[in-house]
Amino acid sequence: MPPADDPEVYSFAQIPPPAVPGAVPPPGTPFDFRTALLQNGAVELKWKCQNPAGASGTIYEVTR
Repeated sequence: MPPADDPEVYSFAQIPPPAVPGAVPPPGTPFDFRTALLQNGAVELKWKCQNPAGASGTIYEVTR
């Protein structure tokens, strides 16, 4: 059996190799911000954003 980092492992497992990730443009600019103070003291942030096609799973890092 080939090692896990060997490209032959996919043919050995009889599965297609993963697709090569393509370049995705940067995420859109968030708008329509909403905030709420929850009963447990946490602050809830919500916004809308039109992201480019193929940008599913966009992650935003929010710091204070």
